[in-house]
Amino acid sequence: MSTFVRHKTLRRGSKKYVYLQLVRNERVGGRHVQRVLQNLGREDQLDRAQVDRTIAALAPLTKNLLVLKGPEDIDFKSARSFGDVFLTDQIWRQLGLDEVVDGLPRDDRRKFDLELLARCMVINRLIWPISKLAATRWVGRDVDFPGLAEGVDVDLLYRAMDHFGRHKDVIEALLFDRLMTLFNLDVSLVFYDTTLAYFEGEGMGKLVRFSRKNHKIEKKEILICVVMSRDGFPIYHEVRPGNVNDVSTVIGIVRNLKRRFQIQECVFVGDGGMHSEDNIRVIEAELKFRTIVGVPLRKNATVRDDVLRRPGRYHQIKKNLRVKEVEVEGQRYVLGFNPEEARREKSRRLHLLKTLQERIDALPRAKDAEKARAKILADPKRSRYLWRPKKRSTPGGETVRPRTRKSKPRWYPLKIDWNRVREAARYDGKHVIQTSAALSRDEVARVYRDLQRLEYCFKHLKSAAIQVRPVFHWKDRRIRAHVLICILALVMERMIQRRLDDAAIEIEAPRALEELAGLRSAIQLVQGKAYRFRNEPSPLVTSILKACQAHLPPRVQELSRRKEAMA
Repeated sequence: MSTFVRHKTLRRGSKKYVYLQLVRNERVGGRHVQRVLQNLGREDQLDRAQVDRTIAALAPLTKNLLVLKGPEDIDFKSARSFGDVFLTDQIWRQLGLDEVVDGLPRDDRRKFDLELLARCMVINRLIWPISKLAATRWVGRDVDFPGLAEGVDVDLLYRAMDHFGRHKDVIEALLFDRLMTLFNLDVSLVFYDTTLAYFEGEGMGKLVRFSRKNHKIEKKEILICVVMSRDGFPIYHEVRPGNVNDVSTVIGIVRNLKRRFQIQECVFVGDGGMHSEDNIRVIEAELKFRTIVGVPLRKNATVRDDVLRRPGRYHQIKKNLRVKEVEVEGQRYVLGFNPEEARREKSRRLHLLKTLQERIDALPRAKDAEKARAKILADPKRSRYLWRPKKRSTPGGETVRPRTRKSKPRWYPLKIDWNRVREAARYDGKHVIQTSAALSRDEVARVYRDLQRLEYCFKHLKSAAIQVRPVFHWKDRRIRAHVLICILALVMERMIQRRLDDAAIEIEAPRALEELAGLRSAIQLVQGKAYRFRNEPSPLVTSILKACQAHLPPRVQELSRRKEAMA
């Protein structure tokens, strides 16, 4: 049944008149009948002011319709980004993080909603990574955040960080169980790697130290250790001082992994920085895990003098990957060769040698030859190809005096050592994997290449996507809480990417969130009542939301709380 205004045209001679009728459609006896409710007269003689008064008089009797007297009945309050916050809020709940945080031990002194504030910090880190102080303005001004329409105080965020960070182990264990339920997480293989994050400011905690391996950044750093499942989800992490060697972290990480997550059998995968005979012996003999670990080519004598010299044919398993298997003294090695990488390394080396020779040739013409010579020797990329005299002798066989404070070593000519060049060429495009896993040669090579997924995670941790660095916190507990927030943001991003990949949508998660930011909401007061309006999503945004199993609320919602409307 519907009601409408019908225009009826009548002709009288050469003139045409249009009459208006209020008509209702009815179904009578199985057919539609139009019944005239009211004749409104001729259209050109209609008193439109009287129509306004009539409708206004009936307005209090309506159920779903609003009757506006004019623009003054609409009071625009705010317009904010809505889509990206909405999706990440849904992902937070799908991961069960709301239940995880709500289930943490409570502190009687806590007078704030920990789950709401933790969700705010993690979502902010994923969408627009900024400081906690700037996040308070972001929530109160830029986005329509559920439950925080009035904004948030920065002191509450810091208090929530302190409480949240204390329960890292509980959060990781419960999140691990949730991921196992959602995705049947594959932990038959675990990937391990580390990365550094630097500080702005002095830093007062025990974690903050100058790194031993990063000499480019003259700032204090922390070491972030991350364990990732085969599916690409971070399942465990630790924060260590920045001056700790990667290889020394392995045993503690693997022991904690086995104890906390009850993993009985798995294959531990690490790069060359994790390799040591002691680590492999403890992991395999004591912890009963298998290993797939990269081996440093130049530092390991067995690899350098035996594995690389063994004859054998490479087998191609990918366009840019060939492998062969070598066994030395009962230990299994897989040697990989990348022809494209070998060509790139050769090209870079030839360029370095060319510029090195040009600098050597320019020495006699230099204004300060000693300074130019010292500059060449101080360049680690080029100086490793220089000829060096044997210990305590010159090229002509003369004895070199021992270096003391008052004496200087005898000068020797700079020239390229082609033996060193040929030695460096042996390693072009090659990598060696030491393994005890019961996998084929090709599977071992593919699994080791999957370690690049962790590098992808580190790239997103450090880039504009999440920005774990620079770190501005001073206290160790807040440094750990900051890293935990970043790791949870990374888990949410990986879940979004997993859903997009499953739906065959070729877009990365950060780009998808940028698209969703175009979905906005506006709060307006209409005749004293508060309503939230949102715009219609684009086809791409609709497909992203569908892939992530997020269902938009109605386009117009009446707000129940006056405070939410006034924010």
